Amino acid sequence: MILGKVYIGTSLHNAKRASELSVKLEKIGVICTYDWWKHGQVYSKDELTKYGIAEEKGISEADVFLFVFPGRNGTHFEMGLARGLGIPIILFEEQFQTVEQKTFYYLPGLIKVKTEEQVITTITDLLKAKNVNIP
Repeated sequence: MILGKVYIGTSLHNAKRASELSVKLEKIGVICTYDWWKHGQVYSKDELTKYGIAEEKGISEADVFLFVFPGRNGTHFEMGLARGLGIPIILFEEQFQTVEQKTFYYLPGLIKVKTEEQVITTITDLLKAKNVNIP
């Protein structure tokens, strides 16, 4: 049974970390709505369009948005989209001390965690509170 769905937003430089988190979340029944780290950087207009649409769809289908620091411009855009859609946002501050501070990291309602264990617990708690269960 699937507990719920998450979108992991982070920098391409953090693709390995996103993939690792995805594997750990899947083990507890949380699936990623889009595994962008499999295709990596894209350059052509057609690829940018195709993957941009896929990322937008992944965010809109997510029950939770996980922002893994450090993120870059794309991650910030994704976070804004998630916020606009009312999707709960978790800021995984594992590497927060090395990140240039942005005002929107301090918006009300964002959930800040510092460890991988807190990521898993917080996502699980949010999904259980929403009573999301997908057969």
